[in-house]
Amino acid sequence: GLLNAGSVIITASSCEDVQNTCIANTGTISASTITASSIGQLVSNSGDGSFSNLNATSVGVVISSAVGATGSFSDVSAVGAGLVLRVWGDQSGTTFIDFDVSGADLLVDASGSSGLEMSDVAGTQVDSVLLADDADSLAFTQFDVEAADSPYVALRANTNGSLDLDRVDLAVDQGMKPIGEEFT
Repeated sequence: GLLNAGSVIITASSCEDVQNTCIANTGTISASTITASSIGQLVSNSGDGSFSNLNATSVGVVISSAVGATGSFSDVSAVGAGLVLRVWGDQSGTTFIDFDVSGADLLVDASGSSGLEMSDVAGTQVDSVLLADDADSLAFTQFDVEAADSPYVALRANTNGSLDLDRVDLAVDQGMKPIGEEFT
């Protein structure tokens, strides 16, 4: 994979059969039209990154965004993913928009995060939509997700602050478990 600690622009690249991470960014990066299959993780961002048109098939983790990361993720397609988005720490400097998911164990793990805003998400065959333990100020807008026939809770949120769900349509049988201060 690629480890970027400086500044780089990547256009039209692919990763196949990489055990670990395809793109790890601690610097500044602009990456578009990235295709990945049979890899551990597509993107790990702890720097300033602009990522668009990401296509992942059979990937363990599609995106991880660490505390203090900035930038954007848009036009993300995931087929057969273990985890689509893992965030932790302050995510207020990063935007997540336009995700299309077909088959995932977990859509979003926002445990230990704050300031996450995610919008325009379509998904089918998702085992669990959200895990958010010890999270704060989470906002999800325009979600249309159909859960898989799964024994897992569709939405589990234990927040210290707000969890805003705006125009979120979850076709689930498993139920939800919100615990915390404020849900809207």
